[in-house]
Amino acid sequence: DDSSPYVRAGLQMLSHSPEEATDILVASADHRSIGTRRTVAENLSRTHSQEATLALTLADRLSSETDESIQTLCASFVGGLARFSEEEFVGRAQSILAKGNQKATQRLVESGLRDYLSTNSTDPAQLLSLAWLSSSEIGRSRVGNLIVEQARVSPEAFQTTCETIKQANPESFDNLAKWVEMRSTDAYELL
Repeated sequence: DDSSPYVRAGLQMLSHSPEEATDILVASADHRSIGTRRTVAENLSRTHSQEATLALTLADRLSSETDESIQTLCASFVGGLARFSEEEFVGRAQSILAKGNQKATQRLVESGLRDYLSTNSTDPAQLLSLAWLSSSEIGRSRVGNLIVEQARVSPEAFQTTCETIKQANPESFDNLAKWVEMRSTDAYELL
């Protein structure tokens, strides 16, 4: 049932038999065994270092996964993409945030959102508002810090982020306003 050894074999074969390795890894990403799919997800970064396109294909196949641990592993990988390619990161990040998995959201925020915002402080994809709306109370502190930081770097983008949250969920916006008020009076005045 668990074909994890085949995944490891496929990973070993990537350098010398990429076509066969691709067949093994793609089949493994679709395998009925959660353990097999989890092993593929655990090795997305390793796969990306050898075959970037294959890793993205595998991540996309695993993105429909209902198992929360696999979603979280995929979120770690996707977060790392923020350092390499905004184009590869944004759509996948939106998909992860839309699922509402708290651990996956937190992992994405930790591993990629800061890198994304460092090159894109205006956040045209509205990832900050999505992250705030899909985070638990505990997970919101890191997102809140990024929102306050956005206020410092781009006040207009901060206002857009806050307005998006307000339109989507007024109660969540009230929580954000309280949070911002405690962290930065300058940012709070922009609300």
